[in-house]
Amino acid sequence: MEKLRTQTQENMEEPICHSLKRIVSFFTNIKINNQVWMSHGDTITTLPDGARVIASTDSVKNAAYSIDSLNLYALQFHPEVFHTDNGLKIFENFFIEELKFIKEWNPESFIDRTVKELKSEILDEKVILGLSGGVDSSVAAVLLDRAIGKNLHCIFVNNGLLRKMNMMKY
Repeated sequence: MEKLRTQTQENMEEPICHSLKRIVSFFTNIKINNQVWMSHGDTITTLPDGARVIASTDSVKNAAYSIDSLNLYALQFHPEVFHTDNGLKIFENFFIEELKFIKEWNPESFIDRTVKELKSEILDEKVILGLSGGVDSSVAAVLLDRAIGKNLHCIFVNNGLLRKMNMMKY
């Protein structure tokens, strides 16, 4: 595999055209000219043996490729950023269609499962929680409150990281 370092390194949006020679399942229900976010510092000029192009742009002919014998996929665009249209759908398709993951997690199931686990582990014991006002300790406090209610006792801890005067709110 060869790559070429281009003179300019820029981020830009480009329409991508995934190849109709072989539709991979993670491009299911993704329009042919989908806008993607490219990083133009490097481009792959020569693919490894057995690789086939599955997506390209006007300026990057190997924007995505697969090696079927290795069950390997490579993308040179960023599906994880909001600039890429349908980026989350590409990830969802990859995990569900390609890897056959079962979609059973959601925030509600996490909360329910965590509260249930806390109840079964803590039982009727009392818990003292140092509460800093940050996200982590606040989420822990809410989950513990749902699990054990009045058996939770929070103590505010000023760790010095709050904004000026925020301590007065607690």
